[in-house]
Amino acid sequence: MSLRTLSLQELTLVSGGSADAEADEDVGKALARIYHGLTSAESRIGRVIFGPPGAIYGAFYHYRRQLH
Repeated sequence: MSLRTLSLQELTLVSGGSADAEADEDVGKALARIYHGLTSAESRIGRVIFGPPGAIYGAFYHYRRQLH
């Protein structure tokens, strides 16, 4: 019985190489959105008025406003 050599596509599937890159990209996008929201004007105003909870609400408001 001899072993056959795996192709690059088979190695990628076994190692999860392509899935990791996509997951890393998705995590990076999510962190960028969070950072963008927390540095927005709405977040800064919320932070001044209500402290850290206001900053989070302001970031959420900024994100929701961008959808419409």
